[in-house]
Amino acid sequence: RRRNADNPNLWDALGEADCALVRLLARPPRGRQVAEQAAAIGALYRRALARGASPRERTSVVEHLDFVIALSSGARKPLRDALADIRAAL
Repeated sequence: RRRNADNPNLWDALGEADCALVRLLARPPRGRQVAEQAAAIGALYRRALARGASPRERTSVVEHLDFVIALSSGARKPLRDALADIRAAL
C-alpha cells in the first residue's frame, strides 16, 4: 500500500487484491464468509482496474485469474464459486 501511495501504478494497486486472493486460497473460510471475501476481493480488483488500466493490462489480470481458477479445479465448490464470482466482478 505504501509503495502504491508513493508511486501509484496498476501493478502495485493490484498487489492488495492479489494478496487477499492468496489468503483466500490458503485458508478458505466456511459458509457465507467465503462469498463475503470473494466480494471484497472482486471490489479490490475493480478499484485497481478502474484507476486507468489499459485493455491489455485488464486482459492480463483476467488471464492470471483464469490460471488460478484452472489450478483450483479440484478445490471445494464454495471456493470454486468464490473464484468464479471474483472473475465475474472484473
